[in-house]
Amino acid sequence: MNSNKNTILEQTGLHLLNNGCPVLLGMPAYGIANCVFRKASPATPADIMGVGERTSSTSVLEDYQQLLGYHFPWGTVSEHSFEGDDTGVRFVDFTFDPRDVYLAFPDGWHLADLFHWLYQSHPLCHRKFETDPDGVIFDWSVISFQARGERQIKALRSWLVKVFIPLIWPDLLREAMRLIVQKKASVFSPDGSFEELLSDRSRWLLCSDPSELTYYTGE
Repeated sequence: MNSNKNTILEQTGLHLLNNGCPVLLGMPAYGIANCVFRKASPATPADIMGVGERTSSTSVLEDYQQLLGYHFPWGTVSEHSFEGDDTGVRFVDFTFDPRDVYLAFPDGWHLADLFHWLYQSHPLCHRKFETDPDGVIFDWSVISFQARGERQIKALRSWLVKVFIPLIWPDLLREAMRLIVQKKASVFSPDGSFEELLSDRSRWLLCSDPSELTYYTGE
């Protein structure tokens, strides 16, 4: 039954993405939980609601309540459209938020490095569609693609639906979980935590030798 539900959800997400019909996503519950319970600069419920001393005039929930995108069995893809400064040209960012990967390693900064590297190492990586790990803006997001102008937006949207999500993304998710489990196992902590890894600001912390990837071709 779950398999059928996941298939329907996957097909629905792809259909809506292909036709450019995003729905409201909001802020994921696991994102709220991490903001509140993380050891480094945790937020209070008051901060989340926008009434804490450290918050601005808007709350975290308000910042994300208009977030649009698509639901999938593994998480969401957000779609953010905006116009370039003084040009009137439309830009679109498509950002991927995998739930289980984030729950296994709740640090978007390290995950953005990891997924950028995994994608660049994949044999189906398309040099026309580049990613920028520093361009991922949401705490629970791992990879983002940007297109400029209607022609590029249409081409990127089609490639995401026909190639990236069905053929590349499953490989990236599988390898990311494997590397995270491997890295966490290498850190000994009496209480079983891995805060040492989460607090490490070294770039490419979760990455390894590309030849160890199951899809590595040497090209």
